[in-house]
Order: sequence, then C-alpha cells, then structure tokens
Amino acid sequence: MKPAEAARQFFKDRSGATALIFAISLPAMAGGMGLAIDYAGVTRQQANLQSAADAAALNAARELIIAEPTVARLQAVAKRTVDALLLEKGIKADWTVDSTLEQSGKAVVVKVTRPIVPMFRRLYATLGVAPDPWIANVKATARLAHNSKLCLLLMGDNNTAMAINMNARLTGAQCSIHSNSRSREGIKLGEGSKLTADLVCSRGGISNSGSTVQSEILNDCPPVLDPLRTRIAPVAGTCTKTTREVYKSGLITLSPGTYCGGFEVQGTAQVQLNPGIYIFKDGDLTVRDNAILRGSDVGLFFQGGPSYFRFTGNALIDLSGPKGGPMAGILLWRDRIVNRADMTSGKSPSLTNVITANRATRLTGTIYLPEGTLYIGAKAPVAQVSDYTVILARKLELYDGPNLVLNTNYAGSEVPVPQDLGPIGLKNLRLEN
Repeated sequence: MKPAEAARQFFKDRSGATALIFAISLPAMAGGMGLAIDYAGVTRQQANLQSAADAAALNAARELIIAEPTVARLQAVAKRTVDALLLEKGIKADWTVDSTLEQSGKAVVVKVTRPIVPMFRRLYATLGVAPDPWIANVKATARLAHNSKLCLLLMGDNNTAMAINMNARLTGAQCSIHSNSRSREGIKLGEGSKLTADLVCSRGGISNSGSTVQSEILNDCPPVLDPLRTRIAPVAGTCTKTTREVYKSGLITLSPGTYCGGFEVQGTAQVQLNPGIYIFKDGDLTVRDNAILRGSDVGLFFQGGPSYFRFTGNALIDLSGPKGGPMAGILLWRDRIVNRADMTSGKSPSLTNVITANRATRLTGTIYLPEGTLYIGAKAPVAQVSDYTVILARKLELYDGPNLVLNTNYAGSEVPVPQDLGPIGLKNLRLEN
C-alpha cells in the first residue's frame, strides 16, 4: 500500500482501536513537533549568544595587548560588548556575563548565560520531557600567544605623537609601539617611509600617506600610563662645573657629577665618561662635528631650564646605560617639567633632544623624555649596534631619511631593562572555543 493510500485509510478508519491509538499518540506527536520548533529557536539564540561571547572575549583580551588590566576592567569590557550586540538584535536583557583571566595572564574566558523560555513549555511540563525554563550557556576564550616587549611609548595625548617622513625608517622588528594620542593622526606616516614592528597600537588613528608598514595594527587602544612615573629622579649635587665648557680637541676624561651650564664637544675632541650619573643642570649636552662621546655604565640626566641633548654632524656617540643605581637601565633622562626646556631655550620642541649625528651607533638603554620631543634626522642608521633601545617620549619625529633601529637583545645586555616596562605588549590573538 502506498503512503498516501495508507494515510487515507487511517483517517477513514472508524474503529475504536484506531481512535484510541491516535488519541494516545497525539500528545507525543505534538511534543515532538514542539521540540523540533523550539530546538531550532534555541539553536538560533545560542548562536547569537556565542557570537556575542566571542566578540566580548576578543575585546577583553585586547586589553592585555598593551596593559595589565584588572579583572573588573575585563568584566566591564566583556559585558559592554555582550550588551551592545544582543540588544541590537532585540533580545530581552536577561543574560549574565562572567569574565575571568587565566592564571597565565594571557587568556580571557567569557561565559554568557541566559534563560530561554520555550514556546511549548506547558506541554513539556505535562510530559516531563524538558526543564522550564531552559538555560543556555556559552563560553569563549581569547588567547594571546606571543610576548613582545614595549620598545616605544609615545605619551602625548593630543595631536601627532609620532611622525615618520621623507623616506625615514623605524625598525623594531621584535617589539611593540604604542601611541597615547587621541588624534586621528596620532601616528603619521609619510610617503616613502617604512615602519617595522611586531605590533603598532594607537589610541587614536594612524595616517598613512604612502608608507610601507610591516606590523600588526590596532586602533582604539586604551592609554598606557608612563611605566617609569614612580621612578625617583637623581638629585643634583654641588656643581662640578659652574659655567658651560667647550672641548675642541684632545682626549678628555670626565667623572660623574653635576655639570651646571652644560658642555659642548666639538671639532676632533674625544670625551670618555667614567661610569656613573651625570646631571646637566640648566645646561645642554652638545656633541657635533667629528667629536666623539663614549661611556659605559653611564646615566645622563637633564634637569630644569634649557637642559637637553644634541648629537649632530659627524659625531660618534657610543653610550650604554647604568647597570644599577637610581637610573638603572635609563641612558638619557630629561626631567618631567612640562616643556620648560623647550620654551626656555627659545627653540621649538623639534630642535631640542636631537640626534642627527651620522655615527650615533650605540644607545643601549632607555631614552626617557616624558615631556620632551625626540627629533632624529641622521643620514645613517641610529642605535644599530645597541643591545637594545627603548624610547619613552612625548613625541618622536623622524625626518630626512634616518633609520632608527630599536634592537631587542634584552637578555644579552648587561644593562637591565627597567622592570616597570615589563612584557606589556602581546599579540597573536585567537579564539579557543
């Protein structure tokens, strides 16, 4: 008998047995149909929850890229993401969001839970085949797989914080770059320039006018606090020199101390700095022409007034930072007075803290200019033989074709990386569900 004929025969049958069987089967048939309909609806809602959890985990994990956020901050980011996505779909706001940070500190787990009331819940209750309500649980894990230390932090929060122009290059192949600027042109890359890094993270935007960028790019990054803000600056002592000194020739050996009025090395002079801290109070350090400045285990601190450094011409700069003491790991440090050195010197910020010397080959350590601009315009690579170079500055400008090389041989250097910097740059973000 064909199925159609069997169906007609079934509905024509008037025997009590058939009616009884149908009556008994009807609830089960209805329950089965209800389960099928509700299962499709639950599947669709769980897909929405999973999509929201995935996005929340990724957004929360982005906080790990340039900082070490609290669990409360991760929870706030995850919940904000889930709320926005589910409310946009018109879903009733009756879900809960729970975010945790794995012990490794490299993964965020987001769980979203929501009660789902099935359409045929009363029938299920009668049949005892399903709970009322159903509970939907989804989970998403976003993991950061690779460490990458911070090698460049630009702390200016307005306007352009980094400009790379006129065929300039910045090479930091194994480290992270972060800009705190809220400007849409917080990082400005000009025609013919090249930027290489593990990660570039900008709070504002990145303007690219023909630059080659070899890096992962992230926008809308949260600001990073100055990692060295709690460092206590060296204290100036009695002036070793009370007037500005100029060295034009010969071999000069200097000892640590407070140099009031600063000094200049020019001509063919060669200055050797003995280990220790050199404080330039109300004065500059200028090295130009074919002069040479060398020093190992030295820290140069620039305090107050017209206090800044300028390495220009064909000068040779070969400096390595302190291995210990109050400036451990910090090679060049200009005090935190807001641009006073720039204003007092009568120069624009781009003309103080200058490296245009073609032989500035070794700058091992941290260059710390929390309220200063670093201008680099050498015709040859800068810092290329350094074990490592970290720059924390308000602004960085590269012009006229220099190549600033930010090496990352931290483990191989006798100069310690300041602990406050830490491995706060992380990349290779992926979902694990």
